[in-house]
Amino acid sequence: DTKKMLSICKDRHLFVPDEGCYSPLVQIALARFVKRLGHDEVIVADHFGTSPRQMRSEDFLLPDGFVPPEIYALDQSAYLSIYTDYHYFLVCQSKRSISVANPMDYFEGFFADENTNDLWGVGDLGDSLNDH
Repeated sequence: DTKKMLSICKDRHLFVPDEGCYSPLVQIALARFVKRLGHDEVIVADHFGTSPRQMRSEDFLLPDGFVPPEIYALDQSAYLSIYTDYHYFLVCQSKRSISVANPMDYFEGFFADENTNDLWGVGDLGDSLNDH
């Protein structure tokens, strides 16, 4: 079944969802978002901020380019980080940055607040830990 699915996806030029990488559409959205913010270059890093380096924003559009999991603006007005297991990514911005480019115009998702957690159906683990 997997071989058949991969064959169909290849024939129809469909991206197969994968853990550990951005989809081509997310790469395009990232490039558009960062460019709209006015950043020709950003700082990128591996998980936990290791190996920081500068990257041209247009390099997000390279067909086989690796997009590091952490991205932040040189002026610290925006920070994007893909979760360690690559299930979602977080977009953090200053108020001014949001007024220039709202992430809801570039990405699918929702706004998080202090009540948001990523325990994926486990419930509020914090309360049960505090009870013991």
